[in-house]
Amino acid sequence: MTTNKPAINQPQKAALILEGGGLRGVYGSGVIRYLMAQNIYLPYVIGVSSGACNGSNYVSRQIEHTVPRTQNSNPQHGQTYL
Repeated sequence: MTTNKPAINQPQKAALILEGGGLRGVYGSGVIRYLMAQNIYLPYVIGVSSGACNGSNYVSRQIEHTVPRTQNSNPQHGQTYL
């Protein structure tokens, strides 16, 4: 019986996948800021809409162009302040 186990020293690959749309873009920018602050750069980046913008900032290592984190958010009143 054979098993499909990966080789012990086989390199692992990971990708950063970023979604788009409203506050998800703000959330994604927070993730990007954290990864850049920790000097973590993944070899593959995929993004849609605002995720593509965040991804391009990540790939070009331009942390200053990401959306700043949310300072005050009140979903009951439908207001978000950046």
